[in-house]
Amino acid sequence: MEVFLKRAERPFKAKIGEAKTQSTFDNIRKATNEIPAKFRRTIGSEIPRYLFTFSQEIDSLSPEIIEGVLDHILIFAESLKDLLNKDRNQVSQLLTKRSDNKVRSLSDLLNFFVEKAKNQDFLKNPGSFENLLTYLFGDKTEIHQLTEVELFIKRAEKNFSQIYGEVKSREYSENIKKALSGVDPNLQDYINSEIPKYLFTLSQNVENLSNDTIERRTINIIPFLRAISNVDGKNKEEINQIIIKRSENKLFNLIDLFNAFLGDAKEGNELESCDNLEDILLHLLGEEKARMQFSDIEAFLKRAEKKYTLIVGQDMIKMLMEELLEAIDQIPEQHREYLGSDIAKFLFTYSETASYHEPEKVELVFNGAILFANSLVEVGDLNKAEINQFIIKRSKNKVRSLFDLYKAFLVKIEIRMPLSSEPNFDEIIIHTLGRYDGPKEFDKGGLIHDLLADLHEEIPLAKEHANWAKAISEIIPRFLDILPNPEGDRILDFLWENKFPEDQIQEKYRERMAGIPREKEKTFTFRLFNMLTNQILLDETKDKALTGALAFKILGTLFIEIYGGRNAQIRGIRLNQLLKDRKIANAEKKQNIDEHINHILEEDLKAIQQRTMTINTIVPILSKKGFFIKTYDIVTKDFPELIVKIISYREEERLKDIGSEYKKSGFTGELIPLVNGFLQKLDYAYRFYKKYFEEMYSIALDAQKNMLSLREFFKFLVDLRENMDTIEFFDYKVANTEHSIYILILKYLYIPLTDVFDTTRIILDEQEYQKKIIKLDKYLSNQKLEQLQLEIRETEKKIKEYQDFKDFDASHKITNYTKFLNRDKNEIKFYDVMFKLLNDSEKISDKLKFRLEFSMELLKFSKSLKKIHSSLPAALSENLGIFTDFEQKIDDIVEKLKGKSSSGILSPFEFREKNDAAEQSKKLLLDLISNEDFTLHIEKLIKMSEVTIP
Repeated sequence: MEVFLKRAERPFKAKIGEAKTQSTFDNIRKATNEIPAKFRRTIGSEIPRYLFTFSQEIDSLSPEIIEGVLDHILIFAESLKDLLNKDRNQVSQLLTKRSDNKVRSLSDLLNFFVEKAKNQDFLKNPGSFENLLTYLFGDKTEIHQLTEVELFIKRAEKNFSQIYGEVKSREYSENIKKALSGVDPNLQDYINSEIPKYLFTLSQNVENLSNDTIERRTINIIPFLRAISNVDGKNKEEINQIIIKRSENKLFNLIDLFNAFLGDAKEGNELESCDNLEDILLHLLGEEKARMQFSDIEAFLKRAEKKYTLIVGQDMIKMLMEELLEAIDQIPEQHREYLGSDIAKFLFTYSETASYHEPEKVELVFNGAILFANSLVEVGDLNKAEINQFIIKRSKNKVRSLFDLYKAFLVKIEIRMPLSSEPNFDEIIIHTLGRYDGPKEFDKGGLIHDLLADLHEEIPLAKEHANWAKAISEIIPRFLDILPNPEGDRILDFLWENKFPEDQIQEKYRERMAGIPREKEKTFTFRLFNMLTNQILLDETKDKALTGALAFKILGTLFIEIYGGRNAQIRGIRLNQLLKDRKIANAEKKQNIDEHINHILEEDLKAIQQRTMTINTIVPILSKKGFFIKTYDIVTKDFPELIVKIISYREEERLKDIGSEYKKSGFTGELIPLVNGFLQKLDYAYRFYKKYFEEMYSIALDAQKNMLSLREFFKFLVDLRENMDTIEFFDYKVANTEHSIYILILKYLYIPLTDVFDTTRIILDEQEYQKKIIKLDKYLSNQKLEQLQLEIRETEKKIKEYQDFKDFDASHKITNYTKFLNRDKNEIKFYDVMFKLLNDSEKISDKLKFRLEFSMELLKFSKSLKKIHSSLPAALSENLGIFTDFEQKIDDIVEKLKGKSSSGILSPFEFREKNDAAEQSKKLLLDLISNEDFTLHIEKLIKMSEVTIP
């Protein structure tokens, strides 16, 4: 980069002065160095090259335009700092959309922006990258990206169009989106994640369902969505609780109600008018039973009210009692009566001694009761015996009921309140009983998938659930074995306490690190792990250690939640009891039990799948930091495709630490302009071919041989043009590690063609700008050339004759013949140009073909090396001409691969494949170096490193 800047300075100093040039170039250097790293390698090297190219063209430009161009380049470089949080694809998409396909890359944007300055259209108010885009392309228009909801609906629309047609299907999709947007905000996230998926799943079965069935289901989705547009402020849990009570435990949530609603419509029992959720409940489940009045609860609290009023005041105790009664009212029905009564009796008894306590203590007791009652909305799926059994196991027999748990909770909050202002039941459990220490077995029955090991054929979901559960139980422990490290734990503790040395954190992450909330450990953990997508510590080793420690913490917690968390334990308890009942049940009862078991499995499977998505987020970060588990045996098992995909690392990731000494950066910056320049010159050949050979026509006999020879040569160049790209050359994919070899090959092919390109350009320019049509049947004909030369001689003779006339004025004749003479002499140059092109093409045709054949052989060898390891082509470029040592380098890589195979990162089968590939490559290498022509080509190819292509 510095070389181009230095070479560019001198012309600018001559035009705008040394001081101005030096100041501007220093600012451009600084701005270029501050470009985000992901863009600096490409556009950071493009800016100095552009400056150098522009410096060769400034002689005819005014100082004002030159200074304007430099200012635009500086503004452009400084604006790129705003792209820190964007990747290349995002920037490319942004540019394409904002420019309406006029600009596709930052390089295009630079050229477009500078052209404005050349036309004396200067940007007056530089600022952000957005300002620059607004200046060039106008105000930002809304760029719509499909959300997950829209994506599922769009895919369903395509499937439904087979039945409804495109117009009606599109109209239905719009109505669905409109209905979803109108769902009550408290339910919107939940419904938006479920209904579109259901719709898409339904659309996939259009071939298996009758048109009437599909139409009834789809039509009734919209009324259901409209019915839940207002649920009077209730959240999902509260709605689910209402559904459970109204259905007498036959339906468990809103989606169950949705399916029942569609099922009823399928039977022809459609709801004519559906304005709210109550209409659906009434239609499906009948009238609500009279609610129980808590007369005993209110009575106990009323009797204690006077005593509490003397301590905390009438207004305060009235507010506390109202909140408590509302909270008790939300307790699931199966726990509300006994627990509400127990709490009210406890508060009445407590009032007898309340005068001995401070008002703050009394308020704490009431607030504890309110928090505890509000948290119980989540345990509506458990009866009294099940919840007590869970509490006994969770507390290790120290607490034996919900009421005992409430009293233990009061003791804890006297010491410290929960971190959350509205704790859920799990947070109450953790705050009261401490964290759980690992998975347990359920009444000697094992984990859920073990309990159902013999029932895969009878319980529909049992096999799928077992596949997911076994996969997670096998994968997470492999990570837990490789992740722990004391150094990472130490760094994590310091970061949690905000005591880690700031100067050891990357500067751009210091503020974000300090700003992560420390109130909740889970929030801190996940936000910190998201930052670790990049290297946030200056020391790479410490950064990796921190990543490992944090991942260990997250994955360990996930493992416990999946197999030993509250919900998992409760599901295991219920399942164990159902399996006992199933052994003695009759056929009808057994069917009912199986439905309950299937429902439990559905809940547990969904919980596992949700946590799998967290693993899906973690694994790519771990692989980026170099943490890999043995996976080759997992991919052979009957595990879910998603899980196999998550842990199926690409070979480049697993083996990226091998051969890194051969991989050099920076070649891409040279390759792209080289290929683009080569293709631009080949475009002359392409246009020439299209102009003169695309449609064959009759030509002079003596020109046929010349034309066919030239046609064959240009057909060769057109083929070369069609098969050249920055990432592919004919049938060979060019990897990053092959860039240095590819660059040498392109130069090797380019050099012989320079004269041909120059001549071709002259011909095309003559045709386009001088409006001369150079026809091959004329200018490749020796006969026509001889005829033209004869005509020139005849014209010269005529002019001389008229000049000698004495009898009359022949000046008019002389003028006309002189015009003819000049025209004919001017046409001679076209013959010269065309025959030069013919001679040059014949001279280099064979040479070029031999060079292309050699290039193919070299790339073929390079391709064989990639089968061993991706770094070997880079090693090849460093060892061109000294092949005697290269076989040893292949053996060194194979030895390192053997180590990877021993550690399990590489499977034995994969290692055998790579070892066999190594033997084939060494055999191919021996054949190549024994070929004298190949070695001669190699010697010439090496010299191309000293060649610069303009």
